[in-house]
Amino acid sequence: MLDDVLKGHRIFAVTDLELNADTDAKGASEAGSFENKEIKPKELIVGIGIVRACRKNPDGTSHLIIQGMARVKILSVLWDNPYPLANIEYIPSEKNKSGNYYDAIKPALIDSIENLLQLDPNLPEDILPFLANLDDSENVLDVAIASLCTNGKLKQNLLETISVSERYKIFLKFLQSEKEKLILHKKLLGDLNENDTENN
Repeated sequence: MLDDVLKGHRIFAVTDLELNADTDAKGASEAGSFENKEIKPKELIVGIGIVRACRKNPDGTSHLIIQGMARVKILSVLWDNPYPLANIEYIPSEKNKSGNYYDAIKPALIDSIENLLQLDPNLPEDILPFLANLDDSENVLDVAIASLCTNGKLKQNLLETISVSERYKIFLKFLQSEKEKLILHKKLLGDLNENDTENN
């Protein structure tokens, strides 16, 4: 698959069809095809990206740098090749809030992440300057989710959330929850100072 992608448009989708499909769809995969009605629609929103760089390793694996491009919905899957091919539909994000609200997402996220970094030095510090260099609030949100959300189920739920404002609210709750856990952990260890709680 990777060889074909690199020779062509360099675009592919990342998802787990086995986890995304219901029981009937799994049975259909063994028969050689999926039908739209056999797949749970909500679970078939996936991300597509373009391969910006690829380094092949001696053991046959590869390291990739992939730039996310869009959310798409899988309409059907063909299994004629050694890897599945999908018919997809572009799913645009819903930016249904005011411009001021949308523009405020970036500084609010950066502030929340900065507070989290002060509590946990093990988090990637380079995330802040990277986010600061992004212009669009949705890009800032999605990069922050990809970099900081360690819960796979939540990350998939956020991927499937088309509304930017809803995605933002859910992720903010996650950041607040992580902050509260870190503060509690520090309290239990007796390693908490006033700066750690002033923004709580």
